[in-house]
Amino acid sequence: MLSVSGTSLLSKNGFSLCRMFSEPIKPQEPVTKPTPTVEELTKEIETMKNRNLFLIAEVENARRRFERLIQENEITAVTNLAKQLLPVADNITRVINGGTKQNVKSVLEAVKLIDSEFHHVFKQFKIEKLVSNGKPFDPKYHDAIQLIDTKGKSPSGSVIDVPVEGYIIDSKLLRAAKVVVAK
Repeated sequence: MLSVSGTSLLSKNGFSLCRMFSEPIKPQEPVTKPTPTVEELTKEIETMKNRNLFLIAEVENARRRFERLIQENEITAVTNLAKQLLPVADNITRVINGGTKQNVKSVLEAVKLIDSEFHHVFKQFKIEKLVSNGKPFDPKYHDAIQLIDTKGKSPSGSVIDVPVEGYIIDSKLLRAAKVVVAK
């Protein structure tokens, strides 16, 4: 008996591994299935058609469910924002109803408070004001409404005025800032 470092090259049943791999492999007989009858094939086709119809209906139901969920999520998001903005609207109404009873300074203070409330609500919804003044013009975030020659006071292509602020929501542009750009 041959051995390599104490192990026999014979298998448990006494056949040599070398002989096992050197013998030709005998092809197996193909397994024959009985030929299906016409009735069996027709029944299988009907089963597949019914399954197809069921799956099509499932897909359509899932599509309707997702559309309904999207609408509900949009309404919920708008409702949450609206609830947060109601106190701001109330404060605007109070300032307007105060009318001539208030001096200009108190009206200005009230408007500043309302502005602060707006930006607090915006922060809750990840809405931020773009910082544009003094920054280089970026067409992704700015709409240039005017070019002004600053005679070297400001670098060319920089934003020198922001008549309409721009906003981003969760790092996506909500509204581009309308800016004046130095030539």
